[in-house]
Amino acid sequence: MNDVGKWKKGSSAPFAITMTLAVLLLAAGALAVSYSRTSFSPASKQSELAINGEPVTAEELTLYVSRNRALVADYFRQAYGAEYSEGFWSASYSGEIPLFKLNERVKEQFIRTKVELLFAKRASVEENIGYGHFLERLKVEGERRVAAVKRNEAVYGPTRLDAQSYYFHELSLIRKATIEAMLADGILSVSETELKEQYEAFKTAAAGAEESMSVQWASMTYGDAAVGSPTKKQAYEMMRELQSALTSGSSLKEEAGLLGIPVISAMLNETARRSYAMDYPAAIGAIDDLEAGEVSELMEENGAYHLIGVEAKMAAVTPEYEEVRGSLAERLAERKYEQLVETEAGRADVQWDDEAAAARIGLALEAD
Repeated sequence: MNDVGKWKKGSSAPFAITMTLAVLLLAAGALAVSYSRTSFSPASKQSELAINGEPVTAEELTLYVSRNRALVADYFRQAYGAEYSEGFWSASYSGEIPLFKLNERVKEQFIRTKVELLFAKRASVEENIGYGHFLERLKVEGERRVAAVKRNEAVYGPTRLDAQSYYFHELSLIRKATIEAMLADGILSVSETELKEQYEAFKTAAAGAEESMSVQWASMTYGDAAVGSPTKKQAYEMMRELQSALTSGSSLKEEAGLLGIPVISAMLNETARRSYAMDYPAAIGAIDDLEAGEVSELMEENGAYHLIGVEAKMAAVTPEYEEVRGSLAERLAERKYEQLVETEAGRADVQWDDEAAAARIGLALEAD
C-alpha cells in the first residue's frame, strides 16, 4: 500500500409527481448512463449513501444540491434553450435529464470531498471528518461571533453564518492545511529541479507580456429564484454585506467564501482586458485606475453585481526566480495533490444507489 493509501417551501402535487416519475425512470434504466462505481444491489437501497465508509447525510446532500442546481439549470438553458418549468427536472433533452445530470455532479463532488477529508484525517489535520462535527463547529463559531458583537469587538464577515458558506469555506482551509501537512510528511514533494523547469516555462510565457494586474473578482448573478439564482434584491444585499465586511488587509476571496459568493482570480493584461470589456465595459473601466490593495465600488452590470479587488499591478518584466519560487512551489504542490485526489477518487469505495440518491435530491429540490 502506498503512503496515501495509509493514510421554497412546500411542494406542489405536480412537482411531487414529477420527482416520483424521475425516480421510476431511473429504476427502469431509461437513461443510458454508465455508473462505474455504483452498487445496484437490493441491499444498497436499504443502506445509507457512503464514500469510503463515510456516510452522506441528508444535510450534506442538500448543500451540494443548492450549490449545483443553478449550474445544471443553466447548462440545459445554454445547451438546449430549456426554460425552467414544473417538469423541468425530469424532462429529457436529447437524452439528457436534468435530475440525472445533477445527481452525477453531486456524486462526483462528494467523492472528491470525502477523499480530501480522508487525506486530512490521515495527515492529522482533522481528527473527526463527519458532518455532525462540522455542525458542532459551526454552532461554536456562530456563538463566538454573536458574543463578540455584544462585546463590541470586531467581527470579520457576517455575524450569523449559514451552513453552506461556512461548510465550503472550511473545506478550502482544510485542503490548504492538508497540502502543507503532506509536504511536511514527504507525501508530497517539490524538487528544486522541478521548480526551475517551471520557472523556465514561466519565463517563456512571460516573454513580451504586456503590463498586467492580478485581480479577485466577486460576482453575484441574479435572476430566476426558482432554479437557485437569487433575486436582484437578494444579490444586492449579499454583495453589500460583502462590501461592508471588507476592511483594511482583509481578503476579498476569504470574505466572499464565508458568504458563498463566487470569486474568480484573473490576470488582466491588455488583451484580457479587451476581452472582458466586451461583456463588462463598466467594470473594466472602474478598475483601471485602482491601485494594488484597493477594491472597486459595488457595480451592477450584465445581470450581476460585482466587486473587484486589485491584488497587484505588474510591469511587463519577468521577475527573478526567487521572487516567484514560492508561488511556483505552491502551484506544483497543488497540482500533485490534485493528481493524488483524482487517483484515490477513481478507486474509492462508493456506495451510491442512483435511484435512492435521485429520490433524496428530489426532496432537496423541493425544500430548497
